[in-house]
Amino acid sequence: MQTMDADDYSDQGDTFLNAGKYQEALGAYKQAVRLKPGMAEAHYSMGWIYNELNQYPQALDSLNQAVRYKPDYAEAEKELGFTLRSLNRYDEAINAYRQAVRLNPDYAQAYYELGWTYNELKKYEQAVAPLNQAILKKSDYPEAHNELGYAYRKLGRYKDAIESYTEAVTLKPDYATAYFGLGDVYFYDTNQYPKAIAAYEKALSLKSDNATAYFNIGWSHNELKQYQQAIGSLKEAISLKSDYPEAYAELGYAYRKLERYTEAATSYKEAIRLKPNYAQPYFGLGDLYFYNLNKYPEAVAAYEQALKLKPENATANYNIGWVYNDQSRFSDAVAPLREAIRIKPDYAEAYNELGYAYLSTREYTDAVNAFRQAIRLKSDYGLAHYNLGITYISMGNKNAAMQEYQTLRTIDQQKAEKLLAEINK
Repeated sequence: MQTMDADDYSDQGDTFLNAGKYQEALGAYKQAVRLKPGMAEAHYSMGWIYNELNQYPQALDSLNQAVRYKPDYAEAEKELGFTLRSLNRYDEAINAYRQAVRLNPDYAQAYYELGWTYNELKKYEQAVAPLNQAILKKSDYPEAHNELGYAYRKLGRYKDAIESYTEAVTLKPDYATAYFGLGDVYFYDTNQYPKAIAAYEKALSLKSDNATAYFNIGWSHNELKQYQQAIGSLKEAISLKSDYPEAYAELGYAYRKLERYTEAATSYKEAIRLKPNYAQPYFGLGDLYFYNLNKYPEAVAAYEQALKLKPENATANYNIGWVYNDQSRFSDAVAPLREAIRIKPDYAEAYNELGYAYLSTREYTDAVNAFRQAIRLKSDYGLAHYNLGITYISMGNKNAAMQEYQTLRTIDQQKAEKLLAEINK
């Protein structure tokens, strides 16, 4: 029986490796380097296998041996970079990738891995050059175009990002990751919702397990007032991720716009159950009660809970003030209305509602100031002119009230006639 030498074991390792039999390949390569330690290619192949098996410390040992015995081994330096990156030793990984391209200036994959590593470190500016080099060295490199698109997007270079992602999917039409990236640019960055929907739908036709993409499609449909389409996408998101409060909140919005109020309330409440500190469904529930169901006490309760979590919402404060005025709780209305104005200083409707609260509590000077501010912000605001006229009547100043009547005649004839009737009483 003929005894196998180191080269025989190395060849056997190659055969096992090509067949995907990693453990057998490792056994053969180990025998090869035991007999002949300086076999750099065998050390490299062992390192590659260990990387595939996520056994990075073992990969590090083997690849260091490969570059020790063959200092100009660009492939081993590139693989060593991958190992070091997987061990979170990023600076050393970058040095290994740089060494790989110094040894082989045409090594497209090493340039790609270097750019990928910079993206991982959020050093997007540094990522651009090596990724462009990867594309220069290998023109049909969709992965490099995709990674370059990601770097450009993070740098706010959205046009360049779109071009890079588009090139990636042109080169590789079944490249789901690039379609998701393209959808993200259109959705998050440029607000081109129809294009976002198209990109996400193509991505999902290739890889359908992305709940966020379904959510973004649903959100886009809602933004485009395509509420029925939104429901289908949002339900898909929830089917993939049952504990998805944001999707339930957005689903509640779609149902509300379709006047399916019971389902809207159920969706908002489920969002709250899943995430009690999430303000958005409380605001949605408040809007449902306020605008659609006229359940004003319930609206106030929902808005107040929302404002505890996210206080900078002028509309919710205004609606609370409006409810208090409607309930003749005029003094209570003042604080939320003033808060609405603090948040949104050009909120003419809030000034008018505040003026109404002051008028109702006979604080006429404050009422006049509030109504005048509403009119300064919105000169053709008929209701504010009418209320200001009523305030002047209450103050005994019918001449000033007549001036508001004259203005109203050109703005709102019905309100003008109503004010005149009050003046002539």
